[in-house]
Amino acid sequence: MGKLTGQQVDSIMRPIMGAKALILDLRNYPKGTLWQVAQYLTDKPDTFVHFTSPIFDFPACFIGLVNRHCRQRENSEYIRARYLY
Repeated sequence: MGKLTGQQVDSIMRPIMGAKALILDLRNYPKGTLWQVAQYLTDKPDTFVHFTSPIFDFPACFIGLVNRHCRQRENSEYIRARYLY
């Protein structure tokens, strides 16, 4: 994910639409491709990420900020695979 660019997402994801399984290496920070890739992983709007922020006065405590959805509309073209992150 750290090397994938926005221009490469479609050319990488389309060929694996029929995959039985998909392994995503999330060790690197995505280069703005997170939302583009997410569009291929579900057929309907779904919570994809929960952003949090630390509460500095209370160590190990976090506050939820925003839930982001990976898809704003339903879509029949998505990868119907088992995922391993």
